[in-house]
Formats: sequence, C-alpha cells, structure tokens
Amino acid sequence: MEAEANQGGIYIQADKLNSNDYLEFGLRIFLLIISLSLFVFLAYFFISRFVSAKILTSQKNILYVTPYKLTLLQGLGVVSEPELQLEVKTKTGYQKVNFLLDSGAVISSLPREMAQLMGYNLAFLPRTIFTGYGNKTSFAYRADMVLKIGRTNTSIPVVFTQAASTQPLIGRKGVFDQFAIIFDAKNKQIIIKNKG
Repeated sequence: MEAEANQGGIYIQADKLNSNDYLEFGLRIFLLIISLSLFVFLAYFFISRFVSAKILTSQKNILYVTPYKLTLLQGLGVVSEPELQLEVKTKTGYQKVNFLLDSGAVISSLPREMAQLMGYNLAFLPRTIFTGYGNKTSFAYRADMVLKIGRTNTSIPVVFTQAASTQPLIGRKGVFDQFAIIFDAKNKQIIIKNKG
C-alpha cells in the first residue's frame, strides 16, 4: 500500500484483492454464522428446559414439574419413564423416594422395608391379597403415607408389598382424584397441578 497526497488530502491506494482473500473472508463469515446459530440454539435449549419449569411452578395451581426420565431398553430403544422423586414422611422427617407414576395401579405401593421407617409394624396392619400383572397374586399390608408434592402435604392410601426392594409406585387412589397429572410430551416433562 502507498499513501499519496491529493490537493491537501490523503487517500490510500490499496493493493488488489486476490482469490485467497475472498476465500478467507467467506470462511470468516461462515464461522461467524455458525457461532451465532450455536449460541441461539443453546440459549433456546436453556430457556425451554430450565426456565420453563421455574415459570410453571411459579403459577398458582402448579405444584410439581419434573423432566421425563429417558431409559434405553433392549429391543425398544430410548423410552421415557414417568418417574417422580417425592418426599415421604418417616419417623425422622421426610425422605426422598423415586416413584414410578403408574396410572394402571389402583393404589400406591412401597417395599416392605419402608414400613418400619414410617413407624408401622406389618404384624398390626390389615393384610390384603393383590392381583398384579399376569394375574399373579401377592400379599400386601394397608396403611397411609404422607407425601410432599411441591409444598403440599397429602395423605394417601398405600400398601407395603410382601417382597422386599420392589419398585415404589404412585397409583390412582388419593393422587389422581386430588390432582391433575399432565404428561407434557412437547416439553418432555410431568406436571402435577391442583385441580380447579
């Protein structure tokens, strides 16, 4: 480049651009567009996955929001499981328990080892016979449990299974009749609301 004076002013005479300069300029523009697109995508992802749950729970009638749990099952691929982490009242305070939300179960159930933690002795609870999947029968012991759903405490019927270490379930009785359960497939989340 060279600078020349022209009637009291200065102007710059630039060298001619070659094809490598155009290629470099085009590459920089392309990288800028990709970077901006990635930023917009990440911002959208953050807002839709994290902020939407906080906005939803701030609404008056929404008590609990949780994302779907995705599980890889052999032969079926990735499936969503309606798993909830709720707090159960025990003798020493509230304990977090991972429940499977089961609309096919009439009543909620817990493994037998939870009975003692909640202050129950199975010997003094009414025993009933339940028929499960495949018409298999088993014994269970009836009681009540206090669940914390969001900031709401609710007492619902529960059975303690005779087998140890079974999957805790949330059934219909006491839950589906008190609360609205929403499976939000678009946002991949479960929402529990007060009815009304």
